[in-house]
Amino acid sequence: MTSFLLRGLPLAGGAVLAALFVLVQPPTARSYHTGAPPAFDGFQDNCTACHIGADANSGDGGIEIVAPETYVPGEPVEITVRVTNTTTPDPNGVGSRTGFEVGVRDGAGTPVGSFDLGGATTMRLANNGSADWVTHTADGLGQSEWTFSWVPPASGAPPAVTIYAAGNAANGNQIPSGDLIYTATDDLTLATAAETTPEDDGLRLGPLAPSPVRARAGLTLTLPEPATVVARLVDARGRTVRQLPASARPAGDSRVEVDAFGLAPGLYFLVVEAPMGRRTASVVVSR
Repeated sequence: MTSFLLRGLPLAGGAVLAALFVLVQPPTARSYHTGAPPAFDGFQDNCTACHIGADANSGDGGIEIVAPETYVPGEPVEITVRVTNTTTPDPNGVGSRTGFEVGVRDGAGTPVGSFDLGGATTMRLANNGSADWVTHTADGLGQSEWTFSWVPPASGAPPAVTIYAAGNAANGNQIPSGDLIYTATDDLTLATAAETTPEDDGLRLGPLAPSPVRARAGLTLTLPEPATVVARLVDARGRTVRQLPASARPAGDSRVEVDAFGLAPGLYFLVVEAPMGRRTASVVVSR
């Protein structure tokens, strides 16, 4: 009877059975070679949900988070994630591959701030452009270290946040078995007034004028010695909206120009970096 029923199924029914078979299959490792899905940073979920066969942190590799101990509202924080991949490569695979995902959350587990990837092609935002998580891309699978910036909110910053990171030390067989997953956390606390006072490194930013900005504005940059300076304008979510080319500056005063033409009204930050330090100035754009 069973044999007769199977032979008698119309084509549409066979298609339905095939679709059901596909739906119940677990996602393959290759499904996420372009990046992990959102919220798999190790807070509750991690990559063992898809990469099956071993518990998280059961291998002899690991994942490391390199970040400062404190943060200042609105000022970018550099974060480096390193994954140690000791997983034995599959002899029939494509070689060892490494991936990651990072999120920053408050005490309630809510994502905080945003990420600035600086235009890198080896990582991307994990949620279709939402800046709550960072993950690898296909171009980044061959490396084991990624560096990016987390930008805390300029106002309403929590007293402490936690960086959550999950790393995939993959064996390169392109299926979700044989890979080892590692997780780690690192805490950042809101800097006190004393901690936010810049060191006396001689790097200074003068007041921006005119302010608010409608088209162009400028400020005075003071350097203790000649140096190459890089500057960029970021929005309140930490996304770079203007990148000023690197320029060689003399010791003493020089002018930094800000072009706000075409930007939406709101709060932005001018981030100026030189070998001796980094400074940030608020930029209010109006129309």
